[in-house]
Amino acid sequence: MPEATARTLPDFWGFLQEKIATLNEESAKVQSDSDMKNLLDRWLHPQSGVLAKLEDDPSFALARPSAQQIFMAMMRNRVRQVEHEWDIWRSLHEDM
Repeated sequence: MPEATARTLPDFWGFLQEKIATLNEESAKVQSDSDMKNLLDRWLHPQSGVLAKLEDDPSFALARPSAQQIFMAMMRNRVRQVEHEWDIWRSLHEDM
């Protein structure tokens, strides 16, 4: 692995972990369907969402294009997983 890549890898890994932690923190605060809609919009809006803005972040820009694509797909999937978890939680509590 070239030295420049080796130096940026921990930075990119930390950047990824930070974004995942932020999503987890935000999702823990969801209390209603409107909160979930706001979370989805905040993360997935094509122009102003968190994921759209990541492309401008230097930590993201330093990663290889393949790593960027994998991360974006992973984060989109994680946001959708959060939505699915909310749907399950809500349906369980509606049955009570």
